[in-house]
Amino acid sequence: MYLIQQGVLSVADADDAVSYGPGLRWGVMGPSLQWHLGGGAGGIKHFMEHLMDPLAGMMKVLGRPTSPGAQADDHRRSPAGGW
Repeated sequence: MYLIQQGVLSVADADDAVSYGPGLRWGVMGPSLQWHLGGGAGGIKHFMEHLMDPLAGMMKVLGRPTSPGAQADDHRRSPAGGW
């Protein structure tokens, strides 16, 4: 939502990024398993100890995106102009 609101990417771009990126992995494992595997031999505990503070900092900087009506309309439209 934040990147869409900031004009960095379109709704279609966000959908493509997830579909062709983490979406492929999310079909067979959820975020907790991904974090566990991403932590290597130390598992999710290692992941959390080393990466949660930077991730939390990034999320704090982003703030809380709003959801204005116009963007809700954008979410319902396909790149070609309508579903």
